Amino acid sequence: MKLAIETGAHLVPCYVFGGTDFFHNLVTDDGLLAYLSRKMRVSFTLFWGRFGLPIPYSPRVSQVLGSPIPPPVWDVSKGPIPEALIDELHAAFLKQMCELFDTYKSAAGYPDAVLDVR
Repeated sequence: MKLAIETGAHLVPCYVFGGTDFFHNLVTDDGLLAYLSRKMRVSFTLFWGRFGLPIPYSPRVSQVLGSPIPPPVWDVSKGPIPEALIDELHAAFLKQMCELFDTYKSAAGYPDAVLDVR
């Protein structure tokens, strides 16, 4: 958000439905891989695809794009960008991302999906 304000670049929200269906993965919150990932500051995961090999499945994938969001104008000679301005742009981006997701989730084949933004 800060970089978009500094450069004047418009943000385009996009979402890919089916992007997590290329592979199965081992998800552990408190397991050995999670512990090693935190210690090494690298994400370790086990994944597999077709025939138990690292060959991806061929899922149906849909990508949707939102409208460009122009960043607020800020003159960097005035000093650092205020956090409130960054938060305002971030909120606008998340709002449009959630609207985009809710608009197209049924057409993409995920009618009961919920977008969890933390």
